[in-house]
Amino acid sequence: MSSSSTRGTTVSDPPDTAEVQQDDVEAIADLELRRAEAEAAAAEALALAAQLRARELRLQASADDSPAGADARNEGDDTATEIDGSAGDPDAEANELGRGRTKRRLTIRLRAHRSARQSIKRICVILVAALTCGLVGASVWMVVQHRNMLSQQRTAAEFSAAARQAVITLMSMNYQQAKQDVQRVIDDATGDFRADFAAHADDFTKVVETSKVVTTAAVNVSAVQSMTPNSAVVLVAATSEVTNAGGADKAPRTWRLIVTITRDSGQMKMSKVEFVP
Repeated sequence: MSSSSTRGTTVSDPPDTAEVQQDDVEAIADLELRRAEAEAAAAEALALAAQLRARELRLQASADDSPAGADARNEGDDTATEIDGSAGDPDAEANELGRGRTKRRLTIRLRAHRSARQSIKRICVILVAALTCGLVGASVWMVVQHRNMLSQQRTAAEFSAAARQAVITLMSMNYQQAKQDVQRVIDDATGDFRADFAAHADDFTKVVETSKVVTTAAVNVSAVQSMTPNSAVVLVAATSEVTNAGGADKAPRTWRLIVTITRDSGQMKMSKVEFVP
């Protein structure tokens, strides 16, 4: 700065215009910067609120498809209202959104837990029903098998008894009633054996009457070797005593026979007999 003396008076130089303008520019620039920062912060808050609102809408849309859709939708509406009311406060919006999401998660987990328990109950019911059906089926099968076994035992006993009676009839003869004894054998026979025996009945009767044969027989044991519903092969062990005009004593003789019994018109008759040495 320079000074000059005019008429004895000292006058100061005016301020530098460039310096004043520079200070004003800097002040204005600082104000513009602060205003820009404030606008950026406000825009960021609005953007955050918009993002939160969009996320809330997506969650609400996905929750509508789940079993808890109604609850989630109601909670979403409440949360959306709260977000709209506090759009100016990002922290409050974040807190409210966090609480809403927590509630929805808890609701979904609770419903999932209930659904899992119901599924377990259904599985248990199905298993119990299957086990019950299995036990019932096994019981029915056992009853059927038991009945079949009893039926087979009863049928075997019938075939065995028929074979015992057929052997006694065949081996018991008395010359005094030879014709009746021979006819009884024919009546209790069937098939080829009956045809063969009937063809030689007269000759057999004459031999018994001429020799004055008297035979008695007793069955010691019998057992079914094989069996079908209509026939059976029976093993028979028998003992007989014979007397005749030739002086035969009553010494017992043991016989082993294989007898085939066949059903004929509802009756069990002898269809084949073999003497085993």
